[in-house]
Amino acid sequence: MANPASNWWMFHGDPAHSGLATGSAITSANVAQLQVLHDVSLDGPILSTPALVDGFAYVGTANSHDAVGSNGGSFYKVELATGAIAAVF
Repeated sequence: MANPASNWWMFHGDPAHSGLATGSAITSANVAQLQVLHDVSLDGPILSTPALVDGFAYVGTANSHDAVGSNGGSFYKVELATGAIAAVF
């Protein structure tokens, strides 16, 4: 399980929408060295602001004929460590 202090469960990370990331080792000095860790294929374009909670990314996609039930988009739970899709709703 990820450090709860590093969870971003809502837009800009907290009820005040401060955008202040706690529990992260990313700084202005090392941000240029970031690299793509996983490339995850989804059924459409991302429509939501991703939430990061307890080692998973939760993200919603826009309307797509490939979505579950072909009615609107899908909601994904993606494991951050592996990039594997843990669930699709």
